[in-house]
Amino acid sequence: MNWISKLLGVRPNNFRNAEFSLRIESIFRENISVSYTRGSKYFNFEGERFGKKWGAIQVFISQDIDQTELQQLVRDLETALKAMRFEYVIVRRAGVEIISAEEQQAALAELQQMGYDVTVSPDRRQIRQTHRPDAPLRDKATLRKIAPRMLALTQTLRGKRQRFEVFARSANQENNE
Repeated sequence: MNWISKLLGVRPNNFRNAEFSLRIESIFRENISVSYTRGSKYFNFEGERFGKKWGAIQVFISQDIDQTELQQLVRDLETALKAMRFEYVIVRRAGVEIISAEEQQAALAELQQMGYDVTVSPDRRQIRQTHRPDAPLRDKATLRKIAPRMLALTQTLRGKRQRFEVFARSANQENNE
């Protein structure tokens, strides 16, 4: 990292040591591409920035990587992301879970109790939440606090939930669970 980047507090977007290299490229807003090279092996993974000022990175490992390569890959990603001063979560998609009708109804009831009228399209792809006029208005701090819960409830209404296998996460991300 050069002294100007350090002075401005800018994180580097690449890491290189004798065994491997890692490069993070922005695609659009929070979407990123993570390029990993070790010897003659090259992998490109999807990822996304999240957290306060997008200071954390979630890397999605492909399904086609075998178990022996996976362990080394995760160790390397952890080493690089720590050196680059990122909080991180390294995951792999592990299938889709079908949500029961009872759980969907409970999510709908909770959103209504929070003061929202909810409209779900027949294909469950669009969910519209409208704040009811008779519901009390909330301040910004309260809205920020309930936003993650509302997102989880909205995803529940879709009827499907993506499951993830977590391989590693930074110490700060373990505390945020």
